[in-house]
Amino acid sequence: MPQLRLRREKHHIGIRSIGDSLTSLKARTTPSIKSRTSGYQLTLQFGITSHIAYQPDSEIDISNWNLPANTPLADESFYRTKRIDLLLGTEAFYGALAVGQIRIGPNLPTLQKTLFGWVVAGRYQRQYNRQPPLCLATVEESIDKNLQQLWKVDSFVDPSARMLPNHRRCEDHFRDTTHQDASGRIVVRLPFQEDPSCLGSSFDTARTRFFAIERRLARLPEIRSQYISFMQEYESLGHMSLVLNPNLEEPHYYIPHHFVLKPSSTSTKLRVVFDASCRTTSQKSLNDLLLVGPTIQDELYLQLLRFRMHRFGITADVTKMYRQVLVSEKDRKFQYILWRASPNTDLQTYQLNTVTYGTASAPFLATRCLHYLAEDCKDAWPLGAAAVKTAFYVDDLLCGADDIDTLFKLKTEITSTLARAQFPLCKWHSNHPGVMEDESTKD
Repeated sequence: MPQLRLRREKHHIGIRSIGDSLTSLKARTTPSIKSRTSGYQLTLQFGITSHIAYQPDSEIDISNWNLPANTPLADESFYRTKRIDLLLGTEAFYGALAVGQIRIGPNLPTLQKTLFGWVVAGRYQRQYNRQPPLCLATVEESIDKNLQQLWKVDSFVDPSARMLPNHRRCEDHFRDTTHQDASGRIVVRLPFQEDPSCLGSSFDTARTRFFAIERRLARLPEIRSQYISFMQEYESLGHMSLVLNPNLEEPHYYIPHHFVLKPSSTSTKLRVVFDASCRTTSQKSLNDLLLVGPTIQDELYLQLLRFRMHRFGITADVTKMYRQVLVSEKDRKFQYILWRASPNTDLQTYQLNTVTYGTASAPFLATRCLHYLAEDCKDAWPLGAAAVKTAFYVDDLLCGADDIDTLFKLKTEITSTLARAQFPLCKWHSNHPGVMEDESTKD
């Protein structure tokens, strides 16, 4: 329309087409169109759009069509590829039709007479008299990229090769301070990047937030019951313990806790959340002082690609993975919480004894423990140790084998490797029914 310098006016209209797709037009114009072969003229309103219709990419060969000489065409270059500039509606199209049709041959379109001149309409089937030329095009960049992705699936890249300085510090700290206790549980130290003595007081904030949660739970008896059950289980499993006389003279940190609700198909599940990003009076939080650590597990898409390459797949979850890893007693003072089951009792200090979800270093510490186990068990259970190192995404196991014997051996060795550090596996699933466990079978 800019080329024709036609006057346009605002006009909003929606045009629906195949698949209920909607095209919104915002302007219209009112020009006159005229036949190039006669004096026929028509004034119509046209909606304005940036694109009307698809046009074939290649020209049509009309050398053997034998078009009659006495049929002046509305468009003499109809067979050439060019932009479609105008589309008539049915009210104008049928008004422009005239009496007269000429069939120019089998598998060829029909000539239809209109007031604008003769138009070519109908189906056209291209005839190939010779073998069409063949060519092979290669794009090296795309091929190289795809090959690199394929190599990533089967290759192991040492995470240390791409570590940032803080990641290296976190890795070195883990190697230097991690050990297993008499029961086999892995014991880790919190990887501080700053001196924890810069932490201010957090007790008042934790107490204020606890009282707020307690008042809220008083109005939600069912949720309150779930909250109390969660904390009681936390204590009964040894994941937290009562601190009778906390030493508040040395650096410490109280972590506020609250809850979130996760609706499911059958019920609403409560999840307790620990907020280690809560600032102290010095404007520093525990998470501000902790190293985050590198990502040491493969990306999810690589895990899924490897998983799909096996004939038989097997999956499982580590039960309460973070809470199977103990935090050294020297660092538990940085994981204090306030808790009481009833407003009628005194508020007490507890310490969280395990890696706590909500602390900045928790993801690295928990997943790094899997690698720690894999390195320790690679001689005793090579198949299982390799899977523990490469086939976990956080706490989810995704692996498989191409035969039944290897599948069962894989399951046994993975279980043995993780059992050495008290990591229990549950929710076993497989496309081979023999691997399933009755108590965890799902439809």
